[in-house]
Amino acid sequence: VYGPTIFTPDNIGDNNIFTVGVGPQAKAINFLRIYDRWGNLVYEGADLPINDFSVGWNGRFKGALVNPGVFTWIADITFIDDETLFFKGSITVMR
Repeated sequence: VYGPTIFTPDNIGDNNIFTVGVGPQAKAINFLRIYDRWGNLVYEGADLPINDFSVGWNGRFKGALVNPGVFTWIADITFIDDETLFFKGSITVMR
């Protein structure tokens, strides 16, 4: 499971959507949640497609781009052996 550490949601070029990448052993991303530094949930995606980097958090909260800063993420992922594990990390939003 790989979560990038920086992304730039500016709609210029690549790197406009944040999601996690998974290896061939994963069969489902059950959810991906993003929190701001105060613990507010700013994004929640459920049943995300595997390794589709056009689907995920676009850096917006309540319709507006978030201010640059560090956010935390948690993902619930099911693997081909039906084991479900949680993964977490941080993401820095830059513009």
